Amino acid sequence: MAAEERAHAVVDPIIEELELELVDLVYAGGRLKIVIDHPDGLGTEVLTKATRMISHEIDLQEPINGAFTLEVSSPGVERQLRTPPHYTRSIGEQIAVKLKPNAENLRRVKGELTSADDDGITLSNDDGVHMLSYEQIAKANTVFDWGPAPKPGKGPSKKNTNKAASGGSSNESPKGSES
Repeated sequence: MAAEERAHAVVDPIIEELELELVDLVYAGGRLKIVIDHPDGLGTEVLTKATRMISHEIDLQEPINGAFTLEVSSPGVERQLRTPPHYTRSIGEQIAVKLKPNAENLRRVKGELTSADDDGITLSNDDGVHMLSYEQIAKANTVFDWGPAPKPGKGPSKKNTNKAASGGSSNESPKGSES
């Protein structure tokens, strides 16, 4: 039995007991990464409780040989999509997809994920509809809209850019250092 399967045997009952959703479990490079979520969101209290329970059971059952780092986290607002259930869960959201090299030289596609099944996904954007198989996808993640971009010409203020006028000088050493 592989390390991930043994870890699942320890983690799955805890996730079920806490009525959480196991989004992902990956063991690679000396790190066991467990991503959990809840339909109502995942507060720090629940995340802390889950982490402690998982850590305790892993210490008792030792599903992974040798030293490793345990990481328990929520998926976050811009989460990685790796499996068909990840895509299905994200239907209706904006996603960014990096494609493997292809004949059309299309490298990146961004748009709304309109469908997903066991074979691939459908993405819709201003360029049209893109049907992609999972074999074509190198990497994908959800994209969070952080709000409107600043209006043109409304960037950071350019006031008082003269360092000498503000009491500074470009030749000045940082405080605490000697020239």
